[in-house]
Amino acid sequence: MSELLSKAEQAYTSKKYQEALKLYKSVLTLEPRNALALAGAADCLYNLTNWHNRSKIEDAIEMSERALAVDSKLLKPHVILSYLYGYKGDRDRSEREATAALELNPNSADALCSYGIVLLIEGKLQEAIQYLQKAIDIDPNMYLAHYNLSVCYQANSDYKSIYRQDRILFRLKPNIKNLIRVIAAYFVINRPVLAIFFGAPLLGIVVDPRFKIFLIFHVFMILLYISSGLLSLRSKDWSVVKRNFLMAIILIALDLFFLLSY
Repeated sequence: MSELLSKAEQAYTSKKYQEALKLYKSVLTLEPRNALALAGAADCLYNLTNWHNRSKIEDAIEMSERALAVDSKLLKPHVILSYLYGYKGDRDRSEREATAALELNPNSADALCSYGIVLLIEGKLQEAIQYLQKAIDIDPNMYLAHYNLSVCYQANSDYKSIYRQDRILFRLKPNIKNLIRVIAAYFVINRPVLAIFFGAPLLGIVVDPRFKIFLIFHVFMILLYISSGLLSLRSKDWSVVKRNFLMAIILIALDLFFLLSY
């Protein structure tokens, strides 16, 4: 039994969640009320959750509740339930689970992060920032805390802090989505650079129509605005969505005007 649990934990640590889940379930076949296996399986299901598939979310919720039925003092299942109920829109249950986690261990990065997200959803931005920052102080590589801290700064229009957080997000997960965030934030805090990218191609066309080739910079900016708008659409930040799509439309209209006029 202990050997199976050890293998499951090693797989989980290596982020091999599917393999770890199978091992935890093997333990549960032999010992259905093993608290560590239930908590581990719940954590794996959470990490494997397909956010477009409600049944997967329900599986993670069910396993978390099974774990808490055996041992209500397990911290991680409370955190997972807080996230999942928050995603489902059940704010009261999400807050109760986050509060329970925080009461169990007020120095847990997971508990602090989950409670910070609850405060963010409630619009208590300054309090949310404090809890998320505490989580980051404990675990500097906690991606979820950094991401939600960036969301808080967006709501406060604190663009320098957004840029700082987005750079950290890209360092932790260097993918296209986070690269777009960094570039977009860079342009926002460096308006002269944005003005050059925006105005120089148009001025060049007025001076000499052969400079139409430089509208390629606008193509880059249009793609950036559209991508940023789509990313903001996922987080339901409607003001940012409107602003990005509006800028993309303005650039497209301007480019069409100059291409047809010169």
